[in-house]
Amino acid sequence: MSWRKKIIVTFGFVFTIFFLSSCSYKNVPSNSGCCPKLFEAEDRLIMTALDLKSLGFYKDSAKIFSVLYRKTGRVEYKIEQIKLYLTMGRYEEAKKEIADVLNEYPRNLQLLRLAAVVDFHKKDLNSAKKHLLQAVKLSNEARDYEFLAMIYLAQKRYDMALKYYQSAYALQPSDKTVKQMATIMFLYLNKKNDAIAYLETHSRMYGCSKEICDQLAAFYGEKNDIDGVLSVYKRVYEKFGEEEYAKKIAQIYLIKGDAQKAIDFLEQSRADDDFLLDLYKSRQMFDKAAQLALKLYNKTEDLDYLAQNAIYRFEAAKKKDEKLLKEVAEKLEKVIKIKKDALYLNYLGYLYIDHDIDIKRGIELVKEALKQNPQSPYYIDSLAWGYYKLGRCREAMELMEKVIKKLGLKDEEVKLHHEKIKECLKRMRK
Repeated sequence: MSWRKKIIVTFGFVFTIFFLSSCSYKNVPSNSGCCPKLFEAEDRLIMTALDLKSLGFYKDSAKIFSVLYRKTGRVEYKIEQIKLYLTMGRYEEAKKEIADVLNEYPRNLQLLRLAAVVDFHKKDLNSAKKHLLQAVKLSNEARDYEFLAMIYLAQKRYDMALKYYQSAYALQPSDKTVKQMATIMFLYLNKKNDAIAYLETHSRMYGCSKEICDQLAAFYGEKNDIDGVLSVYKRVYEKFGEEEYAKKIAQIYLIKGDAQKAIDFLEQSRADDDFLLDLYKSRQMFDKAAQLALKLYNKTEDLDYLAQNAIYRFEAAKKKDEKLLKEVAEKLEKVIKIKKDALYLNYLGYLYIDHDIDIKRGIELVKEALKQNPQSPYYIDSLAWGYYKLGRCREAMELMEKVIKKLGLKDEEVKLHHEKIKECLKRMRK
């Protein structure tokens, strides 16, 4: 899902949360200590209504609250009845009950909020606004301003929606509200810099939560501001220390073309050693790659790491003496007994061939690699070099022609092999 769709979905989620909060059941105040019983069975009926509600018998519970209201005139009972109608989705009945009781209690905040919720569900947004505008005068609470803002948002009156979200935020700063404000500014009012400024200010005052900073990073990304994205992820990583953000930081350094900074960061954070190993390899930092691969092998006993340690150890060595050749060969032999990966088979095979250790064994291993990947020009080159070492130069040249057709002669090793095989053929013709 794109970040734009995620933001739009958030509006629906926020309304659901507000609705559930507005319409959640509150305990009906006990008569004892504040309000005298107005008839003998009042307490018993209250308990029965609450028990029925807790068991999910909302219709029966609503009937009892209706009786309680009729006998006492206490608006709290009518409010509980209306909430039950909302739970059951009986909006018409809820609307009628609210209209009747609002005439008697026009300044009751809970009734005004319930009226707005009913209007919203019936898609009567103008009536919902009317009730909420009355509510905000009485309450001056953030949730009423937020509900009003959502109604304007549903009407696509983005400037008014922003105004009321700002009022809610002034009363009660929250991640949820500042996200809505920033989204409206960025997506609908073309105030991208203002949206970013709001999120930046909020994150510095109240902390850079993942939710806020992910949105901030998305906005910077939309503006192609790579440094902005990097700054945000650094803050999140510093706060939470999570591997996910460390990887993103390293990836951004690569996007910026600064592989060394990515390496430095991963070395310091140790957030993703596999990523670091790949970077060492791409930068031909074979000595560090060999050390890291061995560390990972000792930690996991994964044979891939042992094979990589052997390969990078060999590539890093300036002096490829007999001791090193033996060490590398032993490690790769251990690997291919269990993991017959074409890359490892070819590497060990070529090692045996190129250093005249065991040319026939080397050819066998290269042929095994070719069974897995018969079109690889690098494996074909290894086989050609093996045939050359055995004096089978015509077969070697046939293979080299396939290699050159795919790779050309830019590769120095391929070029050397081709020249040596050509010389061999000339000698054979004499």
